[in-house]
Parts: sequence; structure tokens; C-alpha cells
Amino acid sequence: MATTSTVGELYTAKIVTEEILSATIDAYLADPSAPAVLGIGERRLDVALVVLADPEAWMTVVHPSTSDEQRRAAVRLVVLLATPS
Repeated sequence: MATTSTVGELYTAKIVTEEILSATIDAYLADPSAPAVLGIGERRLDVALVVLADPEAWMTVVHPSTSDEQRRAAVRLVVLLATPS
């Protein structure tokens, strides 16, 4: 895959597995202040940075009335759309 591939493209190509993606999202949601990094070969994606970069995702994560499923979906979406560096 090209170095500009999104996590979603890498997931579709089965380079990123569901297990690794879910574990990374679980780690972030368990403690958003702790590092949660998705490693893909030599490339890395800081989950907190991509969530903070998306105002809708961030508000979904921090809003007290948001369900766990909504939080997970918001984080998953921004991670899949992000490009690791």
C-alpha cells in the first residue's frame, strides 16, 4: 500500500486487523489521557491526536450523555479515516 493509505484502506487490505484496531480503541477509551498508538509497520497513529483533531469526535467522547457505543463509533471513524505517519 502507498504511504498515504488511511487506516481504513489498510484495514480493507487486511494489514490492520480487527483485533488490533479494537484493542487500540479499547485502550484509548479506557484512559484517553494515556498513550494509545496504533502501530502499522514503521508507521504510527496516535489515537488521542486524531480524536482531538476532530471536534465532533472529541465532543462525542467527552459528552456525559454519550453512550459507550457512540463513543466507540466516533473514535473508530476518525481512526479509520486517519493516515498514519
